Amino acid sequence: MSNICKYVTSLCCIFSGMIVITTGIFVYVIFYAPLVPEDYINIVKTGGNIEAKYLNMGNFTVKYHSEETKTQAGSLLYYYPEELTESNKTYPLVIVVNGETAFPNKQKSVFKHLASWGFIVLGNYDVNPINGKSVGHSLREILNFNENKNHLLYKKIDVENIGIIGFSQGGIGVYNSIIDKTNNNIFKCAILLSPKGYDNEDITINYTFSLITCPFMILTGTLKEDIPFDNIQEVYKNNTSVTKLLARKSEVKSTQMLYYSDGYVTAWFMYYLQKDKEAGLFFRGDDPEILNNTLYQDQQISIRD
Repeated sequence: MSNICKYVTSLCCIFSGMIVITTGIFVYVIFYAPLVPEDYINIVKTGGNIEAKYLNMGNFTVKYHSEETKTQAGSLLYYYPEELTESNKTYPLVIVVNGETAFPNKQKSVFKHLASWGFIVLGNYDVNPINGKSVGHSLREILNFNENKNHLLYKKIDVENIGIIGFSQGGIGVYNSIIDKTNNNIFKCAILLSPKGYDNEDITINYTFSLITCPFMILTGTLKEDIPFDNIQEVYKNNTSVTKLLARKSEVKSTQMLYYSDGYVTAWFMYYLQKDKEAGLFFRGDDPEILNNTLYQDQQISIRD
């Protein structure tokens, strides 16, 4: 009987150990495992000079900082140009709406890349980003930092040039943030990467993109997208009043769009938030680069500004 008890005890210990290990792996994958390779700028192929230029790192050395808040936004993580603490300039702000488990710490290299082009890049750890509520909290927190004489971001934010980007459910979080009247139409431009709703809901029924009041760009992949492209096209066509762009990057999975799209993501923000005319040539002018980029397909552009 004693040997049987020892055997059962051993099995229980082994089973318990397996549960602990499995749980640890699950927690790591969900909350910590990077979704973006650190060297992605050396991995991603580009199909045009503008895409290649803005996929490279910018000229700014970058630092980052995190802060806890008492709002739904929870912990904030922001990257910024190192010179910010010594300069008298202001810097445009980009708010990143995390997708389903795509928290800021899992895409640090994207934050760093964008900040290297002269942006303050802000994200939070909200597990329900789709309703956009935590974006409002994050926005108000960082604008309070901008008015706090004791904060490193005091008078450093260019409040006239604020953009927003979101991936997956964060893409719909972008939509909800733009139409939220409490945000006072503060967003100058927006990007939605592979947007999807709750549990693959039909976004053509629940979201009215005609309510978007700033230029927006939708980029998706062609592989493993949760939302049929026909649905993406329908909500895109719903807005006829602002400048907009829609395209798919060929042979790219949904999750890879976090970084495979980064050349044109950076160029979009450079054009709208830093008035970089060269950057805008990927979608503007007589011969927009993205229309000739063979790595993209189903390109559509409508200029209203």
